[in-house]
Amino acid sequence: MRDLRWNELFIENMGKILGALAGLILGIIFIKYGFFKGLFILICTAAGIYLGSVLEKSNNWEDFLKNLWPPDIKDW
Repeated sequence: MRDLRWNELFIENMGKILGALAGLILGIIFIKYGFFKGLFILICTAAGIYLGSVLEKSNNWEDFLKNLWPPDIKDW
């Protein structure tokens, strides 16, 4: 019965918990490496998350490259 309450509490507040965890990790990175190195790590992480989400939506490499850019960008 107690486990059920903890699960409900976690599910209802998942965004707050994940946000606090992300803030804690980001704070540790900034303290350990400095602001600009930490910002670079954050940008690389965000790019990795974006590329991973696009790759999950794609079936093969051709679809991946097509989904990488917005549809209104045709040619350079």
